[in-house]
Amino acid sequence: MTDVCLILEGTYPYIAGGVSSWVHHLIKALPRLRFSLLTIMPGTPAYIEPKYEVPDNVVSIQPLFIHHYQLSSHKRYGKSKQGFALIEKFYRQMANRDYSLFPRFFREVLDAKTRIVSPKQLFYSRETWNLLLELYKGMNIKSSFIDFFWTWRFSHLPLLTLLDTPIPPASVYHTVCTGYAGLLAVLAHFKTNKPFFITEHGIYTNERRIEIEQSDWIYDPHKSQAIINEMTNPFKDFWTALFDHLGRLTYKYSTEIITLFEANQKMEIEGGAPTDKIRIIPNGIDVSRYQLTERKRQDGSPGHVGFVGRVVPIKDVKTFIKACKIIVDRFTDTRISIAGPTDEDLDYFKECQSQVRLLGLEDCITFTGRVDVLRLYHELDVVVLTSISEAQPLVILEANCCGVPCVATEVGSCRELLYGRTPRDMQLGQSGYVTPLSDPQATADAVINILSNPAMSRQMGLNGRERVKKYYNIEDLNFIYNEIYNKYIAGE
Repeated sequence: MTDVCLILEGTYPYIAGGVSSWVHHLIKALPRLRFSLLTIMPGTPAYIEPKYEVPDNVVSIQPLFIHHYQLSSHKRYGKSKQGFALIEKFYRQMANRDYSLFPRFFREVLDAKTRIVSPKQLFYSRETWNLLLELYKGMNIKSSFIDFFWTWRFSHLPLLTLLDTPIPPASVYHTVCTGYAGLLAVLAHFKTNKPFFITEHGIYTNERRIEIEQSDWIYDPHKSQAIINEMTNPFKDFWTALFDHLGRLTYKYSTEIITLFEANQKMEIEGGAPTDKIRIIPNGIDVSRYQLTERKRQDGSPGHVGFVGRVVPIKDVKTFIKACKIIVDRFTDTRISIAGPTDEDLDYFKECQSQVRLLGLEDCITFTGRVDVLRLYHELDVVVLTSISEAQPLVILEANCCGVPCVATEVGSCRELLYGRTPRDMQLGQSGYVTPLSDPQATADAVINILSNPAMSRQMGLNGRERVKKYYNIEDLNFIYNEIYNKYIAGE
């Protein structure tokens, strides 16, 4: 029995990144609490290893490979016909965002102890085929039924793998997103009768929507047409709706919802989160680890521009590379570092390398891979973030704490971090610039302005340092989480 079971998806301890770092530091900061980890991963056991030295107060780590399909045929004796009638009713109500049948749906379909329909039976039975035919007719999809059928199968296989996951016993369950992890938290809640809460860094449904819109692995019936009209893709809509339902279901049964900033709160409410459940707790950093660097660069001397983050599509590294071309045309000797993992999406990384070559930037841009960011920040004159989706980027907090100004896209809490959130916070002054999405020219102009004004750059660094010290000190925020955990443990 642990105090807290963290339910994670594609993050700690196997994937490096902002959320993983947040989880790692939170566990380390609360050594008196005992944690268990339930981490959902897409791959197979042969391809993962921890990227962090896991603290001693983590007593168990249980990876779950969501695409390692092994459907159970276990069920209790009962009338399967009754179970399939319930499934059809639940699906039809769910289409109207009515999840009131879920407790009964859990007992008769999802829970291995009481279900009267097994996952294997659900996936391969004639009853499911007939149900899908009825749903297909009701959706008025112009594409073939077989395309709909396979979309349903591929979207539901991962969900069915979650059903028989052994749930580590804990006083409280804490998930850092909705989606698959959110569904697993809901299942843990119903299986153990223990509470769970969410800390959403980025809005999962929004991030999945962006990925789905950009995907080329989901069948698109319009691609074969000579003339493409403004049509929606019903299969992408299907996937988007699935993650929307998972988000709403997670919000409905969570005890409370923690988010990092006000814009996130508004998106959660639009996504079905009850207003009275939400509270804002920003991320923070250990200010003592980051020393303010005196910026000594003189006007006109070569600058060093850094991109710190994973080389993946959602970070929009290609826009950064295009901006670098404009920057280098102005300041020929500018050094540019793209610092972060390159192995998460090798195809995208290769595309970025090709873009560097096409723009003739091989002598300027270096892909460093993983680096000691503490050392890197002290070498940089400006940090750039061109993401198309972020929550509260740790990179901005770290860079500002080291006295490095930042340029970031208008996503997540970037505006709050660089300009201030409250009137008193705003009085500190800005610590960088916010630019539009996918706008290389605006990004380059902001960087050039910082490189051209050393005095202004230094003042921005001082403003950022003061803001982080006052409003984003991790010691204060860890204390709040300690109180939240102990509230649930005391309830237990």
